[in-house]
Amino acid sequence: MFFCQFRENDTFLHSLIHSSGVVTFTPNAPSPAALPVAEPVLAVYWMDTEGARVFYRETDDANIINLAHNEVNIQYRYGSKFRVKSVVIITWEGGRPRDSDADGNVFQLALIIGDSMTFAHIVYSKLNSNDNAVAGFSTLNTSYSLPDSATHDALLLSEKSDIGIPGEWLFRVDESQVYLCGAGFKGLECIDSCAPSQWFNDCSRNCHCDGGDPCDQETGRCPNGRCSPGWKGAPICDEDEDECELDDVCPSAQPDCLNTPGSYLCICFEYDEENKRCKGSKSAQHLEEKIPVQIVPVQPSFGRTTAATKPPPLRNRFVSTTQRTTTTTVTTTRQPTTKSTTTTSTTTTTTTERPVTVKVAEFKPAKIKPVSVVL
Repeated sequence: MFFCQFRENDTFLHSLIHSSGVVTFTPNAPSPAALPVAEPVLAVYWMDTEGARVFYRETDDANIINLAHNEVNIQYRYGSKFRVKSVVIITWEGGRPRDSDADGNVFQLALIIGDSMTFAHIVYSKLNSNDNAVAGFSTLNTSYSLPDSATHDALLLSEKSDIGIPGEWLFRVDESQVYLCGAGFKGLECIDSCAPSQWFNDCSRNCHCDGGDPCDQETGRCPNGRCSPGWKGAPICDEDEDECELDDVCPSAQPDCLNTPGSYLCICFEYDEENKRCKGSKSAQHLEEKIPVQIVPVQPSFGRTTAATKPPPLRNRFVSTTQRTTTTTVTTTRQPTTKSTTTTSTTTTTTTERPVTVKVAEFKPAKIKPVSVVL
């Protein structure tokens, strides 16, 4: 029995070592099968086996601790960030398929347990027989199979490697994903470099820096601390910005917003043939919200409501209808020697004024242009 942290936030307190070349973490003992399987397992060389001897021990010997620490740092370059606490060593010797006369197999698993990380170091010293042996890791949610696992070519595991030594394999197994390579590299042999927008172990994480600049392959930080449009989470810039949460992102012709990594699409999910518009548009939604009412047709009329009145006939308003009388008194004085006589003369003058004609414009009704009224 030993402790093994096999998945992030999921600690298995007990494990069972089987002579068939597998380590399980539940009381159930599944039969060999290609991964994934229902139970969490760590399959080293898993097949129906007979004649196998199993040795295991957990050690904190300084020499073994230092050897394990160096092995991890060559591949993953964690340096002082990783400190080995103990190493669990399990060795299988002499196992072979049932009813087989082939020589037995020899292979070993070393679980390198640190403060926050766990690694599995597998060494295939001698593989002489095979019955579609299974090699890899299976958890409740994910699995990883080594090359040629569960095939007749599983014997070739002793000739391949991800750390450059034939028959030796090293994996980080404490997270939900199994990692073969350190930061900056990927591939079965860990010799392929990451793309500028990739970082972390196996180039498994992405960054989106402004201007397409490469990020730090170990930390993921963008050099200028700014993200490309459509991304957030600086300085790593690995969070997609959902533009569809904004108002009025898409036009009414294609009103349905579909978020995509780093961008978005404007589409029409459903088209209304009757109203000739997308059902997702605001105008269509507005029509659906209306309450139907009876429509009464109205024809607008612009005719006169009273009879037109003709203007009064023109008159010579300035023609005089009266006569003016002017009375003039003339006094003549004679000076006789004996008496004076006064004579009064009256003169009547009649003045007639000439008529004056004033032209007045004739009243004409204005022409009314037809007007369209929308009710």
